Amino acid sequence: MYKNIKKDMFTIKETQKYVNLKWNDIKGTSPDSDAYLSSNAQLKKYYNSNEDFHQALLNLIKNKYFKDAFSSLDISYNQKSIYKSDNFAETNKKYLIVNNFDEQNAIVVNQEKDREKISKILLGEQDVIKDTLKKEVFNSLALQRNRKKYEIAQNKFLNSFLTSIEVENYKLSDSYLLAIAMGYADFIGPIIKIGEKENSYMHKLPDFKLAISYSLNGENDEISESLLNLSLNLFNVYKKVWGPNKVNQDSYLFNINYDQKRVWDNFWYNTVSYYVYQKTINNFLNRYSDFYNENLKKELNALNITKNVFDKENIISYNFGFSFTDSKEIRQTFFTNANASDKFFLKFENFKSDSSGNNWSNVLEYLKFNLFGIIEMKIFLNKNLNEAIFF
Repeated sequence: MYKNIKKDMFTIKETQKYVNLKWNDIKGTSPDSDAYLSSNAQLKKYYNSNEDFHQALLNLIKNKYFKDAFSSLDISYNQKSIYKSDNFAETNKKYLIVNNFDEQNAIVVNQEKDREKISKILLGEQDVIKDTLKKEVFNSLALQRNRKKYEIAQNKFLNSFLTSIEVENYKLSDSYLLAIAMGYADFIGPIIKIGEKENSYMHKLPDFKLAISYSLNGENDEISESLLNLSLNLFNVYKKVWGPNKVNQDSYLFNINYDQKRVWDNFWYNTVSYYVYQKTINNFLNRYSDFYNENLKKELNALNITKNVFDKENIISYNFGFSFTDSKEIRQTFFTNANASDKFFLKFENFKSDSSGNNWSNVLEYLKFNLFGIIEMKIFLNKNLNEAIFF
């Protein structure tokens, strides 16, 4: 029973509707943007309060697994709270559509041509962000690519408990074609009573999992507006945590206001300049201290989102492309502070040779803004911009 119940609830016609849901039917007053990363409260309320679901589940268990062996069997729940999952989206993050976006949908901009647009996006200006996302990230072609990419995750989930024929049949349904989330939810096992009066025997069945899928409305794939609102909410998280503001110098892209003393304590070596690898920089920028994690957690919690729900947990990361004249790729960047002050910036320099005499040079190709893997932006930079970020 424990292993079969998720398949039976998912495939039997009379019970399918209880595990193939529509967000519109369960959301209550919650916004559609909550459907992607913070649906647990709505799922819990639906499954705990839906008496029809309770009865359909109990009937299935009784008739499918016990009817032939025990003719006089009663099965019931002695409580309404039967949904056990703490966080459906976090537990099943591999099967969320927002964690399976196609990387081809990244925003690609050029620093020389699109400087004002880049600046406004990185500064978190909602009008520019909204317009850019509508045109470049959540247009019909991009959404089609996301759907195609998401099918890989959907099929992997379905193949974990269905036969190949059952999977192919399910793939024809709107529940599959319009799904935005899939996964397993935990439920408390019911109580069975066998026999009568003094000869009766009561036993609690093991807890079990049900396979769940839900779409936004079950009718069409018009999800761009809700994805847009989710993205704007996440941009606000980035803005509050990183505190970007504008700078006037042409060589700088944008300013980030950290709590500087706390940020640099674990990184700085009391020197004017220090050579570091790009991996070291990325690790530092995203994991530099409890200060970052505390603020990130606070801002995400305000949206009922946990950091662990993302497949790519970092709010932002930087990736630098280099070209070399020698086969030995020496990937170093230059991290320095301005005139030994309390302001720091990331600087990229060209070198003619290394200590061994090998001729090589490095050129900053692009900087990659990555908002939890949901929104990505590649900023291709010109040669005049050798100081990318000012702190």
